[in-house]
Amino acid sequence: MSRNGPLFRNQTVEYMRDSAVETEIAEHKTANPDVGRIFDAVPSVLGLSSLDAANGTGAFGVTVRAELAEAMVPQEAPPGTQPIEAYTSSLVLLGYQSGDSHVAAGVARMVAGPELGDPNRRISRPILLETSDYRTVVERTVTDGALVVVDGWWDALRDCLVGRCAGECTNAALECPPASWPVYLACLAGRCGGCLAGCVGCATCDCGWLCRVAFGCCHQ
Repeated sequence: MSRNGPLFRNQTVEYMRDSAVETEIAEHKTANPDVGRIFDAVPSVLGLSSLDAANGTGAFGVTVRAELAEAMVPQEAPPGTQPIEAYTSSLVLLGYQSGDSHVAAGVARMVAGPELGDPNRRISRPILLETSDYRTVVERTVTDGALVVVDGWWDALRDCLVGRCAGECTNAALECPPASWPVYLACLAGRCGGCLAGCVGCATCDCGWLCRVAFGCCHQ
């Protein structure tokens, strides 16, 4: 679909309290076993016997709601797809640390509304990020029930920040303090503003037909 006017009528960005992030992650664990598998893997990634032995470093959460100026059906949508009126993308992560290893575990999600109970109108990406310096990041996800290393969501987010966001955001990925994942991501949010939120949507979309027209296509 192509338009001459603005694609969105309204966009809002909400940064979440730690308690809200924890509640949402608990709901994701119940609804999606792969999210539970991500958290089950945290101790082994940190070299610990249990999650209780890890040092919790807080939470980070952001939700972006974008209302379309006109309802639309993306060009590559399957036959019978109902018009999309709005998009909601979100990122919720909990941070953990052991020694020099910093881990963030959680979910990146995209929903095209109204959802109508259609699984094709939502994307859910379990994420496990590991680093010691925030320059080299190992990303893991769950595929077919198994934890695998991927070059995916984080690389797409970082490339989007460098390619689309200007000003103070340009070098933020290298300059934000490496204290913990929540602190690092909060710094990126402060430096990049709404552009970070848009890049979360772009990375989560992964060039898919559902949301590419709204969030673009990031390298992934």
